[in-house]
Amino acid sequence: MVGVSSIYAGGGGGSTYSGGTAGSGGTGGGGAGSNGAISATAGSANTGGGGGGAGNDSAGVTAGAGGSGIVIIQYTINPSSQTTGIISFTSSTVWVCPAGVTSVDYLVVAGGGGGGKEIGGGGGAGGFRTGTNLPVTAGTSYTVKVGAGGSGGTSTTGSNGGSSVFSLITSAGGGGGGSGSAGIDGGSGGGGGSGAFAGGNGNTPAATSDGGNSAPANPQQGRNGGTSPGGASGGSGGGGSNASTGTGSNSSTSPNYTGGNGGAGTASTISGTSVTYAGGGGGGGANASAAGTGGAGGGGNGATGFSATTGTAGTANTGGGGGGGSGYSGNGGAGGSGIVIIKTNY
Repeated sequence: MVGVSSIYAGGGGGSTYSGGTAGSGGTGGGGAGSNGAISATAGSANTGGGGGGAGNDSAGVTAGAGGSGIVIIQYTINPSSQTTGIISFTSSTVWVCPAGVTSVDYLVVAGGGGGGKEIGGGGGAGGFRTGTNLPVTAGTSYTVKVGAGGSGGTSTTGSNGGSSVFSLITSAGGGGGGSGSAGIDGGSGGGGGSGAFAGGNGNTPAATSDGGNSAPANPQQGRNGGTSPGGASGGSGGGGSNASTGTGSNSSTSPNYTGGNGGAGTASTISGTSVTYAGGGGGGGANASAAGTGGAGGGGNGATGFSATTGTAGTANTGGGGGGGSGYSGNGGAGGSGIVIIKTNY
């Protein structure tokens, strides 16, 4: 066996009646025999050593018990046969790379932006970045930061979400939805508020995604929010992360105050199942007109109606944008918090 050398299964020493020399136990846990009225020594536990013989049959003089046995096995782990470990972080921490891990696949999703107040634009989704085989070093500590969702607007635009970080990979928080104003730039841009207001720009600051883990190749972390065309328009949808359908929908004046839908998010299988992240929030509406629906990937629905109604919050740990608030002073919904997932490779 590999490791420290140990000796097992020594025999027990013989006894002498009196005056002679008792036998010592054999190397490997054997107990010593006794001389006269002295009890013999037991064999050592977990060695299989024999017990020593008793010197006589006087009261209280005992022979040594045998030592218990032991079983040891050795096996070899083939690194190429080890399964990868999947770790999901929903709060900020420090991760220490275990021995044997040489790289990680990663998904880093930032917090979604909050929806705007009163026929507000939907919040933009948090930035979505994913990739494979990022080199790591055993024993090294790596920063993990999970961005919070932005606050929904209670007097004006929603707030941007917080950025998420793993090592040197940073995803930007989603932009807040506008409220009688343009949407804010972010990982995905917030939707423009009611009136003639543009959506915020996505992928701000600029960053690329490596597109690993069966997710579609995604050259940037998020898309633009929708634009409100002016007049009696609703709030536009916040941008999502999807490369082809992530741009937030424009709001409409037909009928008046119709909200735009949030942009779609992007699916990832890094967790072992397909989950969609980083959908934009729906824009707010008013009166009998429809509000925008949140984009797939945790985007919150916009609110509408004849009274103040708060937009739906983005889903936690998806980076979804919050929905825009309804007319009559409805508040925007909060953005969903982000998430960081890594898969270790040996």
